[in-house]
Amino acid sequence: MEKITTGVSLGRFNPVMHKGHQRTIETMMANHGAENSLIMIGSSNKFDERNPLTYPQRRHLAQVLYPEVEIMPLPDQAEGDQDFYETMQAWQNALKAEADKRETDFCFYGGSEADVSYMQPDFETVVTGRSEVLPFSGTQVRAALEGAQADALSEMIDERVLGLMTRYYQFQVAQLLNPVKPFGPFHLNARATKPDIYPARERVADEQVFWEVSAPDYKPPYFVAPSVLSNDRTKFMNNLKALEAGKGWADPENWKEGALNRPSFLGTIQRSKEGKPLNPMGRTGIEGRGLLGKWGVNLAVDNLVTRLNPETGALELLIIQRPSGHWGFPGGFVDNGEDTLTALGRELQEETHLEVDMSEAELVYQGYVDSSRNTDNAWVETEARHHHLAADFNQIPMAGDDAQAVDWLDLSVANWADKLLDTHAHIVNAWLNNKDS
Repeated sequence: MEKITTGVSLGRFNPVMHKGHQRTIETMMANHGAENSLIMIGSSNKFDERNPLTYPQRRHLAQVLYPEVEIMPLPDQAEGDQDFYETMQAWQNALKAEADKRETDFCFYGGSEADVSYMQPDFETVVTGRSEVLPFSGTQVRAALEGAQADALSEMIDERVLGLMTRYYQFQVAQLLNPVKPFGPFHLNARATKPDIYPARERVADEQVFWEVSAPDYKPPYFVAPSVLSNDRTKFMNNLKALEAGKGWADPENWKEGALNRPSFLGTIQRSKEGKPLNPMGRTGIEGRGLLGKWGVNLAVDNLVTRLNPETGALELLIIQRPSGHWGFPGGFVDNGEDTLTALGRELQEETHLEVDMSEAELVYQGYVDSSRNTDNAWVETEARHHHLAADFNQIPMAGDDAQAVDWLDLSVANWADKLLDTHAHIVNAWLNNKDS
């Protein structure tokens, strides 16, 4: 049987695919069809000023534009600065190996002769000419983002991804240029830390985090906490009193009966061969749900409530202390059937006794939470919103629900991040860096 030829478009696409890239990809799709097209995202293992967006973020942006096309990561093979031709040789070798594995021929697409020259003579190549018609670059996109050049961005970036890309970029750059806590392209807490009740995580090397990368020896332990199993909602469907008392918050253990279509802020959810949802950031070293009730996304909300100290005028953030001893935002999981704005107000009232209208609260972050509770099949995502209290606001916060204490954190001191959970410090850091832009 004659081999099918697969069209391949390879690029870093960091911080995003611009319209020049789109011309190349759409030419490829016109020639091969979406089903025989492949987008490979290079430098998938990098997180630096040249590569501010992680691979899952770039994959999400590509999915928005081309949901029917397969996307794969392509890591750089060396640490630190790498000669351009060494990078191209490594990518070329990776493409050859991938073509052999698929038993297909690759046709490599690029915008100019220079883009495809390093893939010859190993692959058939096609030059789309986009470099002459749409001569954009990642450097130009980053410059336009840093200068808030709206017209230039609209010229270069598809409106379907412009807003999302801008939010990703602002969050990531805050962690790069003004780091307050360790931060990287891979979910560090979800691979290296765990609640005491969890079994030991199987070690996952950086190069094997993403699901698209084969890991034949990966056999993590399976774990679901007894508290999750005992709150299977199907056990309480006819017990309204128990449901009102807070029982039944978990999906059934049979994942096929669980709600697997919950949307993720990181785009289309990948599935295992059996159909289980897969963590969008990659492998964690534990299967199952752990302490999380839902298969797939466990949606939470976080309140960033600020004030000006009435005596010093310092900007302060309302924080609570959890039973674990950690300090962070008032917030929690969204109840079944509840919208995020309602959940924000409810959690704030339950944990601090403050009655605040969050309907106009400013969106700060929507995305993945690098939680120690995350597993391969269940993970936390959050929507964080900010509300600044007026000078005449006179309610006094008091600890409630599972909050052990409440406090106001002075954000003008140099070490403000030391008191917060890493993930919360990253969100505050992004807000502080972007609030006046």
